[in-house]
Amino acid sequence: MTPLPPNFRIPAPYHLASSDARPAALAQLDVRDLCELAGIPSRTSGPLQDVVVLHAEISHLRAPGVMYVGLNGVWQATPVSALRVLEVLAHGFHDYAAREAVCGHGYFKVAPRRGRPRSARAVPAKERMRKMRDRAKINQNVIA
Repeated sequence: MTPLPPNFRIPAPYHLASSDARPAALAQLDVRDLCELAGIPSRTSGPLQDVVVLHAEISHLRAPGVMYVGLNGVWQATPVSALRVLEVLAHGFHDYAAREAVCGHGYFKVAPRRGRPRSARAVPAKERMRKMRDRAKINQNVIA
């Protein structure tokens, strides 16, 4: 499976009161079902506490025992969609089973950082000062 780019803007879920209306469910699963659909192993054992309800709205909601994940559209039962829902559960809801399933296993890959490549050693102060003086001389020549 090709690593996906991570979503760094996962909002925290809103907490529903017992009197609030519940959104209409597109699908009702648990973390093991999502892992199976994504084709990855579920790395936790024991009973799962919460039910995952997928709904068509954009917001994520939390009620006792239920996590409502907003899909902003239609649910497609594909491995990529299941990984994205697991990502929301892991980082938005801070669900332990979802975090153990996706974090640190290479399913999401961050693009390499731009800028100077890292070296194995720090630049010594003597070399930093020499570079700074060289830049100052170049700037003086440009201004003059």
